[in-house]
Amino acid sequence: MSTIEHTASVTFGKIPLGRRIAELMQEKGDAFSIRAFAERLGENRETFRQTLLGNRPIAIALLENVAKGLKVEEDRLRQRDTYKKEEELTTLLSSQRRTKDSMLRAEKLANELVSVALGFTERCMCWANLGRAQYYLQKYDLAHESFLTAMEYAEKVNETFSDSALLYHVTSYIMVTFTIRKEYTNIVHTLNVVESAFSDDAEKMGYVHFTRMKWHEHRGDLEKAKKHSYLALEYFEKTHKEVQIGKAYINVGHYEYHLGNYQGAKKALEKALVLLHHFEYPRLFAIKEYAKTLLKLGERTAVNTLVLENNIVSKEFPDLHGKLQILYSMSQDDPSFAIRVSDDLNVGMAVRYSACKYLMEYYASKGDSESLLLYYMKSNTLMQNYGGLIDEEGF
Repeated sequence: MSTIEHTASVTFGKIPLGRRIAELMQEKGDAFSIRAFAERLGENRETFRQTLLGNRPIAIALLENVAKGLKVEEDRLRQRDTYKKEEELTTLLSSQRRTKDSMLRAEKLANELVSVALGFTERCMCWANLGRAQYYLQKYDLAHESFLTAMEYAEKVNETFSDSALLYHVTSYIMVTFTIRKEYTNIVHTLNVVESAFSDDAEKMGYVHFTRMKWHEHRGDLEKAKKHSYLALEYFEKTHKEVQIGKAYINVGHYEYHLGNYQGAKKALEKALVLLHHFEYPRLFAIKEYAKTLLKLGERTAVNTLVLENNIVSKEFPDLHGKLQILYSMSQDDPSFAIRVSDDLNVGMAVRYSACKYLMEYYASKGDSESLLLYYMKSNTLMQNYGGLIDEEGF
């Protein structure tokens, strides 16, 4: 039985020029307080303060003097020198078709932008975008470190300017990389920051409880994990987003299943199937979980019907299709479907291994030692043995 991830999609906007100047002044230290810098520029302190707040336009002459005073090129101050790179990077990261080559290009651009970034906000955006490129390249450890760096700047922006937008986006990514990596160092700080800053945001709190859910599962406490799966569901229901609510029901079903409440798992997954009717992959994921639950309840005919009804559409997702075919072999007590999965090079190695594992169990039950040895040897060429098939994480 498996849980399903909640993910967020994020884009960042441009930095207001007054805010940009204020951040660069702050990086320079006390000698660049509003009072001190205004005096050196020959400007009225209050007028300069209002200009930084965006309440007054910035004259070209003042902008030139500010750039000189900060010892930064005007194009760098105004981010005109990086505009084309930022635009290309945004296009690459926002594309619906992200190839390895395009994400390698995105990673290169993001590294170049990180190297010239100035001020809390720009540094935060650049590190976050680098993390996104690394995440899409499945460099999860690097992505996590990039997001943690971005979060340091996001917290400073929130403290200094009472602007939590960057913190909102960056913590969404961090919670995803925590769960993907299954390594939860410093997670308490992240979750406390999110709960403090976004306690009224139902979707954000849903992510928090999803992350706590995965954390407790990682620690082996399924009862606490189940508790947080229900809390995540409660918050996601307030968003009225069917896909998020449907995924939350899948996760509830996961813990009910592993705690032996198969009827509870069945009810949760039935609700997920209704909510996910228009979302192809999550719905097929729920169907796979539902079929496993039905097998535990001895409802083999229902499993057969479910797999056959979704046979064509599931072929668009080879790993899910392979898992459903293995479950079909179980329900039919017919190894031929699993055999085809074990030989299918379009299916991932882990799923092919699962097919071999089922076939070993099947032939052992039939006393067919020759076939059992065949699939034992075949499984050894795929991956190391890692536990019981139908109950293991990820199947």
